[in-house]
Amino acid sequence: MNEQIIQPIISQYYHSNDGHGHSFIYGPINDLDSIAGSLHPIVENPRTFKPPKPKENTRPRINKLTTPQENSTRLFKHPITDIGEYSIDELKQLFLNHLHMIEPTNKLSSFSANLKNEIEYQMFNYFVNNLSSQLDVFFEVKVYSEIVSQMALYDDSGILLQSVFCLSSLMLHRMMPDKIDASLPIKYYHHSIKTIKSYLDMFNHDMGVCSKCLLATTLLSVYEFYFTSIEDIYTGNAASILASIIQSDNSRNKSSPLLDSVFLATCFWSVFTLGFIQSLKNVRVNIYSVDLFWKALDSEYFTVFDKYMVLTEASEPKTTLSKTETVWWFRKTILICSQISDFKGEVNVPTQQDVEQNQSFKKWIELKDILVDFENKAPDGLFPVIYHSNSDSGAFPTIFFKDELSTLIGINRALAKLLLFESLLVKTNIQAREVRDELSKFPPGYEKKLAKDLIGIIKCYDSNSTIWPLNLHVLGYVQAYLADEEQAINEMSPLITKLSKVCNLNI
Repeated sequence: MNEQIIQPIISQYYHSNDGHGHSFIYGPINDLDSIAGSLHPIVENPRTFKPPKPKENTRPRINKLTTPQENSTRLFKHPITDIGEYSIDELKQLFLNHLHMIEPTNKLSSFSANLKNEIEYQMFNYFVNNLSSQLDVFFEVKVYSEIVSQMALYDDSGILLQSVFCLSSLMLHRMMPDKIDASLPIKYYHHSIKTIKSYLDMFNHDMGVCSKCLLATTLLSVYEFYFTSIEDIYTGNAASILASIIQSDNSRNKSSPLLDSVFLATCFWSVFTLGFIQSLKNVRVNIYSVDLFWKALDSEYFTVFDKYMVLTEASEPKTTLSKTETVWWFRKTILICSQISDFKGEVNVPTQQDVEQNQSFKKWIELKDILVDFENKAPDGLFPVIYHSNSDSGAFPTIFFKDELSTLIGINRALAKLLLFESLLVKTNIQAREVRDELSKFPPGYEKKLAKDLIGIIKCYDSNSTIWPLNLHVLGYVQAYLADEEQAINEMSPLITKLSKVCNLNI
């Protein structure tokens, strides 16, 4: 297979980013042939929950009612992520502490003082009720709509609020070009980057200021995503700021800053997920990969995702997952996808020893084993609740999942399989006997089936403004596989038009 066939076709649907981009970097199952058709419907069983007696715990958990024999089947031996253990008010206080901020006594006056006119009210409201959901879908709670939005109003420096206005004004202009002048997003854009850069220059040792700039730059990464970016300027800036904060924490003998801080872990997953998505969207290597960049800063954090949850040996399937559990599986799929994508996209010059020992193929086998292990251990609650083949409903299947995050997991799982198949073709010697043996295990039309599954998911959620604005790259990535199928192309054309409107992308 030629590497060229996977180049995205719909990149033209993103705005040009001419004149944008300022760097203010701070601080120094068994075989895969059975995986292809692994999507199948599952009927969920209701479960009963009962809160235990709180005792002296100020933050009691809601635990599943179990019998003594079932205690060994709990999904987590220890907390996988802290964010699900806190209430919104507790999380807000943790964010305030990290940002070195104090919640004002009179919240209404803070609201009125920072939102000075009707258009600013409108932009703030649009961020809280619309844009924030694109990032909140990755977390257990509504971090951006309920916490970051409040931080923006409490922050006297305006670092956060200017980035909120920058992103919202762009979207509102695209929705209402006759009412919102095109100069407004540019105004807030320049004001935002000027504010962030000046504060980093003046207070680059103040962790509160750096943390505000990190959050603001993450929002600029979303702004950047809506343009045909080839530089990933703000994703890179956000990664650099976060790396500097982690290094500072490491110097204070913190074993794992990301495990110790809910705020830093939240920022990491925002930055890393956006960076991974950008690398796929722009068909380029992810510079800030886990293996080459983040593990060097906090290797202990990622051991959490090397240990699968304790699974029951009973025949009863695990169809009910908590939001915290689902988030863990989502993050695991992102890590697997990024590992395979990094392997496929890396540019290196193999030594004679590498060639003789077939190191690329050995690495591919390692990645295959990781993916197969994931598929074998994935709970049934992550599979589609509805899966109808395309035989009687057009070119693409009908696929529905139990919720939006499970949908994203389904997308990542199919994408990981496609990336693994592609990497076998482009990273190994396909003339070698062992490579041909692996290729023979894939059924005919394997890549087309995965492409159709991915587009089938898109069609079923084509009006969901939470899922697609940051995940529409999937359509561009896979549609080239269906270029020779007239029916598929005819069905995709109106889909692209509709998605461009839902996601506020200009054609």
